[in-house]
Amino acid sequence: MSEAGAENRSVEDDLREAERDGLLLTLRWRRYALSVLLVFIAFGAVQSGNPIGLAIAATALALGIAHEALIRSAWERWWQRYVFAVIDVCIITSVLAFVPVTSAGEVPQILAFRNLGPLYLVPLILSALSLSPKLVLWTGGITVLGLWAAFGWIVSGMERAVSWGDLPRDATAEAYLDLVLDPDFIALGNRTGETLMIVLASCVIALATHRARRVVRARSEAQAERMRVARLFGRYVPTEVARKVLANEDALKPQTRHGTVLYLDIAEFTTLSEQVEPVTLIDILNAAFERIGQIVSARDGVVVGYAGDAVLAAFNAPLPNADHAGSAVVAAAEIADTVMRERFSDRVLKVRIGIATGYLSAGSIGASDRQAYTIYGDTVNCAQRLEAANKSHGSVIMID
Repeated sequence: MSEAGAENRSVEDDLREAERDGLLLTLRWRRYALSVLLVFIAFGAVQSGNPIGLAIAATALALGIAHEALIRSAWERWWQRYVFAVIDVCIITSVLAFVPVTSAGEVPQILAFRNLGPLYLVPLILSALSLSPKLVLWTGGITVLGLWAAFGWIVSGMERAVSWGDLPRDATAEAYLDLVLDPDFIALGNRTGETLMIVLASCVIALATHRARRVVRARSEAQAERMRVARLFGRYVPTEVARKVLANEDALKPQTRHGTVLYLDIAEFTTLSEQVEPVTLIDILNAAFERIGQIVSARDGVVVGYAGDAVLAAFNAPLPNADHAGSAVVAAAEIADTVMRERFSDRVLKVRIGIATGYLSAGSIGASDRQAYTIYGDTVNCAQRLEAANKSHGSVIMID
């Protein structure tokens, strides 16, 4: 994504994208698992002659592929993920309620329910990847309804059903085993416990996804703030410089650096200001300063500030530059050559430049709500004096 597009994105857009990414990941793994399962069911269907399980698995796979195709398409709607969650639970309910354990038809269907009941946890677990607490809670609620619907359907068709209530208080171990191993044992109390576990798991997973959303939101807000600052900061320094400085927040802290200072002044500016209108004068300065700033930035320097018709630039502060002296000299030569060749608002300008290398103090100054980055020290003073000395010597660039 381009930087401009990223700036226009909101936090909610980022959250929606995170949800889509999670859904796609869920559906992708769901597709892989069902494809493998479909192969095993197909072999079983050939041997048993019962195609019900094969039809249900194929339907589940096809619906998952359809849902995957809808995401990020023109037909995507927010409610579709909730509908497909219901469909997944209905498919599991159908398997437990109608797919027999064997083709003989003599084994009670309750055994299939008891053995395959954990399948209900699959949609709930996968819903966590969606990063949507609402979808997790919705899936948990639908899972509970599906569990009891399948259980109720099976029990309603049984001629005989036994549960924990049929176990005597003083039951022996043999009686306990007889009850548990009874083909008609429905374990009603177990269903209640499973319901509580599903509800608890839904709440815990929803809480976890909520916390994950907060992390995504915090990162998105931080990124948006950094882009906003970079955009505003970029009005005063080149974009690449702003990006580098924001990537290293310590760069603006007060420090002493060994660097090079370039101080530039527009020659005969007083005469020029008397000849043109104030608005035109500002246009001339803006055009010249923009070009000068581009040259300084290209040599890994930073325009620290403007004072009237003067420009103060630093090399190796705040951005590192091992060859700061050489970069400053090359930048000065390019600026002098550019000013002689180009016109700024149809005006020809002359500049004087002073360059000094040494230790300087650099950092942000000002009030808590409004600060500026600047540099101080004898090196700065030396560069200013060298720039002024050009006037008496008739030179353009003077270096200490």
